[in-house]
Amino acid sequence: MTISCDCSGAEDATFWLNKECDSRMLKKKCFQVLANSAIRQGQFEGKRICGKRGGDSFLNVTRVDKDGTCPNKTAPCVPDADPDNIVCYEIEAGKKNCPITDLKFVENSEVDTYVAKDYISHEFNSTTSIVTSRSTNSMPPTSIKLEYAPCIDGWTQSAPKYTVFYPAELMSEN
Repeated sequence: MTISCDCSGAEDATFWLNKECDSRMLKKKCFQVLANSAIRQGQFEGKRICGKRGGDSFLNVTRVDKDGTCPNKTAPCVPDADPDNIVCYEIEAGKKNCPITDLKFVENSEVDTYVAKDYISHEFNSTTSIVTSRSTNSMPPTSIKLEYAPCIDGWTQSAPKYTVFYPAELMSEN
C-alpha cells in the first residue's frame, strides 16, 4: 500500500506522493495518507450505458481493394468515405451490420439536426440524448471514456473546475 504525505493545510500546501511524512512535516499540520484503490463506476448519472460489440475485428473486417471498391456481394457502409475509412458489408445482411462511426451526447433541442443527418437518437435523460451514426467518414470508436473535458492522454482523468482531486487514488485496470 502506498503512503503519501498531505501538507495541503500547511503553509507550503504541498502533497508528497509516495513519501512518508517526517517529524518536521507532522509538526506543520501534515498527515499520512494511505492510497485508495480506484472505484469502478458501472453507471453514469444513474444510468448504465450498454453497447453490443460485434462484427469482424479490425484486422479481419472486409475492406476496399486497391482500386477503392468492395469485393463481390458487398457494399461500402459509407460510399463517399475516404478509402481508409471504408468498411464493406454483405449486401444481403443490410447496413444494420455496419459499425457505429460516431457517438455524441447532445442537448435534446439539437436531436432533430442530427436525425436529419442520418443519426439515430437515444434519450438519455430529460435534457440530453445520445446520437449515433453508421454513416460518418470515420472509423468506428474502439473505446469510449466519459469525462468532464477532452483529454489527449488516455491514462489521465479530467475533472470539473473546483473539483478536489485526491492524488493518492490509484488507477486500476480491473
